[in-house]
Amino acid sequence: MKKVPVLQDRDIRSPATIAPPKPNRVPRRVEAMCVLSHDPAYCVFDVFHAEPLHTSAQHALGHMIRLILFVAVLMSLVHLPIAQANSPATSTTSSAAVPENLKNKSADKPPSAVHYDRRLDISKLPHPVAEMLDAIQLAIASGSIEDLQTAIDWNEMRPTFSVADSVEDPVAYLKAHSDDGNGRQLLAVLADLLSVGPARQPLGRDPENTDVYVWPYLAERPIEQLTPQEEVDLYRLVPVDEIKKMRKVKRWTWYRVVIGADGTWHAFTRPE
Repeated sequence: MKKVPVLQDRDIRSPATIAPPKPNRVPRRVEAMCVLSHDPAYCVFDVFHAEPLHTSAQHALGHMIRLILFVAVLMSLVHLPIAQANSPATSTTSSAAVPENLKNKSADKPPSAVHYDRRLDISKLPHPVAEMLDAIQLAIASGSIEDLQTAIDWNEMRPTFSVADSVEDPVAYLKAHSDDGNGRQLLAVLADLLSVGPARQPLGRDPENTDVYVWPYLAERPIEQLTPQEEVDLYRLVPVDEIKKMRKVKRWTWYRVVIGADGTWHAFTRPE
């Protein structure tokens, strides 16, 4: 068999047989790549085609510096108005620019006024309030104080029936404090109170359930400022002796019913 001569190509020779390139033609980047790859052919190829490292590094470094400076200037322009707005000097100037009369008006702004309705209009009430009124009215119509238990248990929180005492059994408590001993006198009081319109007073923070409805509306009216028509309502709802007491102490001293806008029956009480 004839022997085939081995070609002595430069690309397949061992690294030791490759002559090192001249120092002025070997880029530093190529030398580093040769050390990492240990590939002579790769080194030979890169020696003649790669650009010197110092030239490209200078361009890259200059571009990076310009980019950093541009970003820094841009960020300073963006945050400058915010810093000025939050600075004490700016706040003092803005506060001083407000007229003194407007400051006093905002600081002395009175609370929301109470709205009154002399006549009961169910259509103006929130639906949960109207449902609670129906439950109370059913007990009144039945003449049995026990039927008021449905309205009492309507919500998780039971109504308050006494300002001073803790009431465990509301029905028993109402019977004990009714003149007839069976609760019918207090059912009649409930019927009278709910026959007129309520006073609507915003007390809560919830925008949807902020209003509280108080029956009768007279309970939230200054007793000395009642109109003739309101005084007729007063004499119809309250015993004469109690009215004399009201005029003396200048406040409401009879029963009242309080229902929240969400339908919660909060109270049926009389000031002690």
